[in-house]
Amino acid sequence: MSVINITRRITKAANRRIGNPLEWQSSSKAMLLGAVTAILYLHYALWAEFLLLSGNGADHIDLDYLAGELDYFYGFVFASLGLVVATYLAQRSTRDLVAYEYVAALYFGLSLCYFSYQVGTLSLPVGAVMVGAPVVGFIFFNRSAIVLALVLSALVQLILSFGAAWQWWAYAPIYRDGPQL
Repeated sequence: MSVINITRRITKAANRRIGNPLEWQSSSKAMLLGAVTAILYLHYALWAEFLLLSGNGADHIDLDYLAGELDYFYGFVFASLGLVVATYLAQRSTRDLVAYEYVAALYFGLSLCYFSYQVGTLSLPVGAVMVGAPVVGFIFFNRSAIVLALVLSALVQLILSFGAAWQWWAYAPIYRDGPQL
């Protein structure tokens, strides 16, 4: 068998197994988003562990602050996994509800606000999420769930940004002397 034939067989099997994501139930979409956020937040937590263990970035990163936030990083990982498990259990006992999409979208948007506050609300990753997430969300999720999550997340971002500008709290507190170019 050639590599092309093997690839075609694997692709056909995956398509039969997974199906069209646009036709998935709301609970399946919510579980997928919960799994993606769990991986994303685990990535943040592991990077924080790396910085704390190696001392790399001690010139730029406030390691004491980062150590204090590490429990929250792991808390978001477990909350994401909890979202997956709770959605799975609820979906088995009740019918499929659009509310799953609302909860998942709100959790995704508002939890990312926490991480954007850590690295600075005006950073490139925050902008990419604020622009890219709604586009992907409008394709796969209920539009009103995405609009609600986007509006609330944008409002939180504005509050965080203006609060930092008015010096009510630190801007990008994970950095020792503020973000550097």
